[in-house]
Amino acid sequence: MRQSVRDNEALDQVRRELRLLVWRRSSYLVGEIEYARFRDFRESVILVVERSAINPRREIRWEKVHIFLCILAIMMGAVLTSYTAGVLAPIGAVVTVKNKNADPRQSFVAFFVVTLGLSLIGLIVDRRRVIYRMAVGRVKPDRYEELNHSFSAGYVFHLCLPGVALPGAVSACVLLQNNYGHWPYGWALVVVTGLMIGYAAGQSTWALWAWVMRRTAADSEQALDVAVKALFMATTLLYLSLQNNEYSLRSVRRYVRMELFSLASAVEHNKMPLTFVLRGERALRSEVKIKHARIAQAIRVHSRKLATVQTEEQYRNISSSLLGGLLAALEGDIDVLLEGVPEVSRSSRVRNFLRHVTPALAMVLFAAIIPILPGVGDAAGSVRVLLLATAVLTLIPGASSARPTIESALGKALPGPQKS
Repeated sequence: MRQSVRDNEALDQVRRELRLLVWRRSSYLVGEIEYARFRDFRESVILVVERSAINPRREIRWEKVHIFLCILAIMMGAVLTSYTAGVLAPIGAVVTVKNKNADPRQSFVAFFVVTLGLSLIGLIVDRRRVIYRMAVGRVKPDRYEELNHSFSAGYVFHLCLPGVALPGAVSACVLLQNNYGHWPYGWALVVVTGLMIGYAAGQSTWALWAWVMRRTAADSEQALDVAVKALFMATTLLYLSLQNNEYSLRSVRRYVRMELFSLASAVEHNKMPLTFVLRGERALRSEVKIKHARIAQAIRVHSRKLATVQTEEQYRNISSSLLGGLLAALEGDIDVLLEGVPEVSRSSRVRNFLRHVTPALAMVLFAAIIPILPGVGDAAGSVRVLLLATAVLTLIPGASSARPTIESALGKALPGPQKS
């Protein structure tokens, strides 16, 4: 009974905080919305954020479970990879290294340290935005302090992760330097697998945590609530920079764009609207996903426009456009909300996916053919590791050009004078 009372008190406290947040941020829109309509607008936004509020004590408990599962997944993946590599290493060393350096004895501990170190790097790449926001102080555990928690488990975990990963990555590099020549293809596979394990563990456990949090939200939450909250935060942030006359500052504009991209991701990956759709309604489920992907795309389009605005009028036009989308989302008018938004289809998603993976595929191809190129020196093995690792990292942050990496790798592998 006492636990239930404390949970209800904590939830009421969060709702009061959200009400104050909406009240404060909506004041930036005074004058932009008709006075007779502004009060209803503010109350509608408050209703949206209140009904989707999550009990912070439950959030803390599941946050600890999420961190535990993430660590467990990385450890199990590292152990499984190390065991498999240890079993295959004797055969691989004898078959692939046909000289006196062939050594069928490979250390399980070395495989484990390398896999674990690279897994932590993969996890950091997956959580890079969260770590950055916490490191610079944009995410603070104020709510947890009010609940007599000095820090949340996730806050401490993400702040300590780079410090833990650094010695692991250094140890992995040393072991690779000492052992790579004994079984080059196997060690390259261990490197790629380690990066993938860390990234996959971060993605899967984060998705599980988000699903649990969504399941614990109020049953009255509506399909467009996440879009309303994202558009509200984006719009008020834009008008705040206008009021403070800081819209032209590069640091402010960069921060605003980063927030908009984060909000767009929250809308695109929101699974809550699918709870209104039956599993057998595949066409409708696809339509719901595409509509939210279009809303997210619209936010990203506005974010890209912010990078090139030069006058206050241009900045205000972008802000007004987002405000119009917010008002349409509050009214549940999806057609007005999507008016003028670029189309998103399965074919466009396929094109984006191919654009995303092409640089990595190019690097993997060059990693495969570098050893058979005429005149390649002894550096081919280390260059192959570099290319394979970079291919995985290219997949993770986003699509980037593979040409500079390929040219640099070829410059190291081919004999002759090196360019400075």
